[in-house]
Amino acid sequence: MNPQERKDAARLAFAEGFWGLGWGLVAPLTVLPLLIRFLGGGPVEIGLLYGVATAGYLLTQPIGMLISQHGGAKRRFIVLYHIPIVLPVFAAMGLTVWFLGPRQEAHALARFILITLFSLHILATGVIVPLWSDWVAGLFSTQTRGLAMGLMWCTLSVGMSLTALAAGWIRHHCPFPLDYTLLFAAATVLLGVSIALMFRISAGQAPATGTRPTLRALLGQFALSLRDRNYRRYLLGRVLLTMGSGAVGFMAVHFRSEQGGNLSEATIIGFGAFLTLPQAVGGPWLGVVGDRFGHKVGVLIGAAAQIAALAVALSGMGMLACALCFACLGLAYSAGGISHQNMIFETCPHDNRVAHITLSNLLLGPFVAALPLATGYLIAHTSMVTAFGMCLGPTVLGTLWIIWMVDDPRQIVLGPRTRKLPAWLRKVRNGERRP
Repeated sequence: MNPQERKDAARLAFAEGFWGLGWGLVAPLTVLPLLIRFLGGGPVEIGLLYGVATAGYLLTQPIGMLISQHGGAKRRFIVLYHIPIVLPVFAAMGLTVWFLGPRQEAHALARFILITLFSLHILATGVIVPLWSDWVAGLFSTQTRGLAMGLMWCTLSVGMSLTALAAGWIRHHCPFPLDYTLLFAAATVLLGVSIALMFRISAGQAPATGTRPTLRALLGQFALSLRDRNYRRYLLGRVLLTMGSGAVGFMAVHFRSEQGGNLSEATIIGFGAFLTLPQAVGGPWLGVVGDRFGHKVGVLIGAAAQIAALAVALSGMGMLACALCFACLGLAYSAGGISHQNMIFETCPHDNRVAHITLSNLLLGPFVAALPLATGYLIAHTSMVTAFGMCLGPTVLGTLWIIWMVDDPRQIVLGPRTRKLPAWLRKVRNGERRP
């Protein structure tokens, strides 16, 4: 890393650490599903919550492409955009728990408001995700990006680990609704600090053109991405792994049930640290491995960890099984944030990385959204063990597909154009021709 890259990596990691502190207090894999269950929610509502948490932000990403040009120098817009979609939402969720939680007859309304507010937050965040990803990716070279993202993932995960333990302590020692209200209030403050710290990161380089991408240019760049055979094969493998992840949103509820060992809510929330500590260690490690050997290795490590998590949930119960399952899920999440993200960056065959990121997320989005709902429906009509077993098959198949059919795209260099655009598309992009 050059001096500027080191400075940006440190500042980004510091800001993400505070984001992790806030997010760990309202974790969508432990705190939120247990809250919905406490308020009387069933598997379908919990599946909806997890589907929104993982796929909601994928659905609105094209909007971000059409309201702003891609490239660097977007820090101010990106950071200011976060303020209204983060702070009021989590503050309102805390107030909902405080005022409606004590009233049994209002629990259905409370669940509706909480899921709606969280959904609005995720959908609004999706608008900015491609621009944020492109801004961060543009701060570092291909040879250093994995390490920088790994460090960011590490501090994010350490922050979530610390507050997962704190959240478990609060849930154990404070009565309802004070416990969850405190979690949402503290999360609001910590997320606000993280947003403020992002202003210290470099703005990045301005894009070559000041024009926003037109719909025709966007579709043309989508088509260029889809012409790449290796990219198509990678997406199919990613879809198969996604189909196997439908059970993830129910892990906390599973270990709260008799089949999983009947653990207390406070114990499961505290064990959320086992979700995030492996991410803190695995993030930098996967980044360094990817920088040196290519990120396909990290993708396969994450797939193997997902298989292990499902196997532990199927065969074990109690605190040890919960800890092992969460640890495997944490490593799988690291691969999703580091290895898969860099695979998408490096398979981009043209100069509009934001379009490539958006296309990838749009194609994955329907599967990510539908699978938790389908899994919840299956659990409601069979059992969690049956649903977990059915998720294991696509995970194994996706792992084998990536091993045999996907090549590591490490020879593709981001930044300058790596494939010449058609003349009409270059003219549209440069503002020389109307779509």
